[in-house]
Amino acid sequence: MIWRILYKFSIPVLMLWVGFSCPPAQGFEQFLNVNRFDKYFKTYTNRYFGSQFDWHYFKAQAIAESRLRPQARSTQGALGLMQILPSTFREIAKENEHIDGPITDPRCNIAAGIYYDKVLWEAWYAKRSFKDRLSFMFASYNAGKHTILRAQKVAHQKGLNPYKWPSIAKTLPAINGHASRETLIYVNTIHEIKQRLGPTSVSQLRPVDMCFADVRHMRIPTCSPLRASMQGNNVRTPIRRIGVNSENTGYGIVFRRDNR
Repeated sequence: MIWRILYKFSIPVLMLWVGFSCPPAQGFEQFLNVNRFDKYFKTYTNRYFGSQFDWHYFKAQAIAESRLRPQARSTQGALGLMQILPSTFREIAKENEHIDGPITDPRCNIAAGIYYDKVLWEAWYAKRSFKDRLSFMFASYNAGKHTILRAQKVAHQKGLNPYKWPSIAKTLPAINGHASRETLIYVNTIHEIKQRLGPTSVSQLRPVDMCFADVRHMRIPTCSPLRASMQGNNVRTPIRRIGVNSENTGYGIVFRRDNR
């Protein structure tokens, strides 16, 4: 199962900032009109998120990750357009028979990255704005999901809303030190690049609507309360079982709400 990917490894699955030092979004203009990989972003966004979801978000992510270079390699060994570790790529490929090429193949690399984005998207299912949910997903992709969960716990302790991205932006430095700045820039950069790529076609949908995207090709349940009783963790820490009121499919901190 794909959930092994979230806890099997002891470092973040997908790395950007170790291998690349990304300038602000204004440094990416030269990549905005590169369209040779657009068909793959469209195909696998449709496969994993549904036809209503704007594929430009993942193109923006790839620009931030690798500057759209299929042969990009980080110092930690993450490879390709979406900067995926080989071990993670192998796990994802086992769950997706159409990912049948090497990690440096643009189609397969993009497919694997968007698939992992979908896993993270489904994990952050609590009620929040569409943009906030995107930010949680991208931050988890960059820093590791457990890091964001720890920032959520600190936000909760400080009386901040742990389900809102601005709260996480405030508390992440307490968890990740100087590395938090890299994650915050990463998330902001993706949003800025996306704006430059063009208007979204789906942001008008409520976050819950996104759970009803075409999931025929997914091997994991979506938008189900059963997720809350699953055990697991993300890539940084050992597996542990969490209560059924956890937002994150049983991976992390339990936050209780009066209206839930």
